Amino acid sequence: MNGYESLLKNLFCIIDAKWLSDPYSIYKAENKLHQLKIARKLGFRTPKTLVTSSKDTLKKFYSDNSKNIILKPLSQSKIDYNNETEHIFTNILRDEHIKNLKEYDLTPCIYQENIQKTIELRITVIGEKVFSAGVNSQNSENTKIDWRKGELKFFKETIPLEIEKKCILLLKELNLIFGAIDLIKDRNGNYIFLEINPNGQWAWIETDTELQISDSIINELL
Repeated sequence: MNGYESLLKNLFCIIDAKWLSDPYSIYKAENKLHQLKIARKLGFRTPKTLVTSSKDTLKKFYSDNSKNIILKPLSQSKIDYNNETEHIFTNILRDEHIKNLKEYDLTPCIYQENIQKTIELRITVIGEKVFSAGVNSQNSENTKIDWRKGELKFFKETIPLEIEKKCILLLKELNLIFGAIDLIKDRNGNYIFLEINPNGQWAWIETDTELQISDSIINELL
């Protein structure tokens, strides 16, 4: 943690301000494994998940999941590289990677079964207001694993009331007022929780869909 981050964390304790979400709750909610634990507790379906740096354990997980798994970082999905910001996308783990594991130094990251999906969903929740948007990521080979690899337009999408209620409960469990939740819908019509960004971007969703997210944020801060 650098000096500026330390200063901010100290200021959060002494500034008498109204936050959309408490900063310390945001820090805790950014923990992807904690998110999965809470989501499962609330009854969300979640992917089979492994966190490991063991090559043998990874090989077994790969085999147990029909040799079809993805990997993604434990925390930050953006890094500074050559003075530029680069994205770390979710990627498929291929057979050649497993065969050549001895050539890699593994650091702990998240491995999950690759669930075949029909649509990806971004559910923005402010308090008890739920704004659901979808994206047709499966229409392009480039975006099938991670929709962020293409410039795709989001649209309004309806989700079951039961899933909306679970999204609201998830924020309450994490002590958040705002959250951007990523779900997928599989080929059997099941809604599956992937993760929540407690400080996620939302403006482009409003631009694409005309969902009134900003109005709801303003009302929460009044």
